[in-house]
Amino acid sequence: MSASIPAPASGEIRGLLFTAYQLGSQGGNPHLNPRWRTPTGGGDLAAATVSELIGQPIDGWAVIDIDTFPALIDALGGIQVTVPAALDDPNYPVNDSPRTKHIHFDPGPQWMNGERALEFSRSRLSTSDSDRSHRQELVLVAMLHRLHSLEIDTRLVRLAAAIKDGFRTKLRPAYLQGLDRMVTQTRLQAASRLSIDESNFLRKVDISGPFYALVPKDGNYDALRGYLATALGG
Repeated sequence: MSASIPAPASGEIRGLLFTAYQLGSQGGNPHLNPRWRTPTGGGDLAAATVSELIGQPIDGWAVIDIDTFPALIDALGGIQVTVPAALDDPNYPVNDSPRTKHIHFDPGPQWMNGERALEFSRSRLSTSDSDRSHRQELVLVAMLHRLHSLEIDTRLVRLAAAIKDGFRTKLRPAYLQGLDRMVTQTRLQAASRLSIDESNFLRKVDISGPFYALVPKDGNYDALRGYLATALGG
C-alpha cells in the first residue's frame, strides 16, 4: 500500500507502507527525523504512518521477526488451521534465497507446525494478496485459539522463551500482561473482520515488472478513513 511517510527531518516521502519500519530503523541516517533516531524508531515511524493513513490513533505496536514466527508456533505446540481451498505453490522461496521449493496444502482442517504455518501464510506466487491476507488471518485466529487452550503460566513461559531474541515493542510489561488477559477473555466467535483491498477502497498500480502498489481509489484515503471511523466506533 502506498503511503506518505514522515521520515525526513522535514516533510514527508512517498513509499510503500512496509518501508516505514525500514526507514525508521536507520538510526544513523542524518536525514532521518530525530524523533525516529531511537531504539524504537522503526516501530514508532510505522505506527505514525499507519495512524495518519487510517485517521485512527495507534496505542502501541509489536514486531516479531519472520525467523521467530515458526518458533512461536512451535512453542504453542502447533496450531489447528482449516484450509479453505487447496494451495499449491511450486516456487516457494527458501530463506529468501534464489532457491525455491514446491509446497502444497489440501483443503480441510490440519495441524501445522511453525514451518508449515509460515509457508501457508507467506505463499504469494499462486494466489492474490487478498487471499494471502485471509490465510494470515486464519493463522492468527488459530494462534489465539491455541493460546486460549493453554494455562496462563505455561503460555507466558513458552512464548517468552520463543520470542526473546526476535520481539520488539514499546509496550511496557504491565500493559502486555493486561493485553494477555484481554486476549484470553476475547470471544473469538464475536470477532468481526475488516478487509481493506481492491474489492473496496484500493486499486492496483503497476510499478515495474511484477511489482505494483495499492493506492486509494478516491486518491486521498478519505473514504477509507470514514469507513474505519464508523467500523471502529471512532
